[in-house]
Amino acid sequence: MSGPLASLARWAGELAEVTHVWFVDESALQTPPTRAEQPRADVIAVAIPGGPREIDERTWLELLATPHLRIVFTHDVELPALIAEICSAWEPATAPQVVAPDEPGRSLRSRVRSRGSVEILDARAMPRSRRSLLRVAATDETPHTRSTAELVEQIWQLRSREGDAPSPALDLAATGCIACGTCVKACPTQVLALQPPRAPAHPRAHEEAARLDLTYDARGCIGCGTCISLCPVTALSSSGTLAWNAIFSREHHATLEEDSESEVEVLEELTLSRCARCGATFAGAGEFCPACQARMNNPFGSSLPPASWLDRG
Repeated sequence: MSGPLASLARWAGELAEVTHVWFVDESALQTPPTRAEQPRADVIAVAIPGGPREIDERTWLELLATPHLRIVFTHDVELPALIAEICSAWEPATAPQVVAPDEPGRSLRSRVRSRGSVEILDARAMPRSRRSLLRVAATDETPHTRSTAELVEQIWQLRSREGDAPSPALDLAATGCIACGTCVKACPTQVLALQPPRAPAHPRAHEEAARLDLTYDARGCIGCGTCISLCPVTALSSSGTLAWNAIFSREHHATLEEDSESEVEVLEELTLSRCARCGATFAGAGEFCPACQARMNNPFGSSLPPASWLDRG
């Protein structure tokens, strides 16, 4: 890895035991915080150029792929989208934690520690152990640059070793979707989508335009069930919830390669038709869209026709 934080990523990868690291702004190099402001008694403070919010996605992946690093913040930090998704699936013990200095439950020893300043390490020039330097000198190996896919896979393997845990995400299935888009518009976290297939089954443009996929990204599902309850044709159903390991497995949501989008599950492949009555596109069999078919089946709507009032005594 290259860049201003390469030293930090290398240092994290060489950790031999679980180490809690407090990421602070580089201004702390000039004015270190006091020990009373430190979130944990055993934490190592590291100054990040521009602050933790400036850590890019690639560096985050490098850091999360190390088995012994535990990251601590004293306030909420906005993480890149992919990193936030990964961290939301991890157990609290391994995901980055927000810990206030005055958080209750800390040991008496950490509460009464002196108010002396905290030693700050510079993320651009992290120390190296003598053992790691001797190992590099002896092997003369060039470090392997791992792809994003390799890093995500290693992170998932670390996560899976800690045991599985249930997620709120529904195990959705779809049969008979008419591509009305009700579920897509109603989903509060926008994890459902109607979009053209990524690998068109037909080479001709007009055939490609006649197909849509109903896709589902389980990583953001909160399990509210709004999509199921509002579907006008009851096309969506759920057999329960998914486990985090299933969501982040290679078969479902692993990043394929550099700069690629994460895969999402295709719930149903839809072939579109044009309604012979109103001209709207819809998915399903028949000449008419569901709305037109309903009007034709019941031309008077939900109320009785005017002539029926004449039959009343």
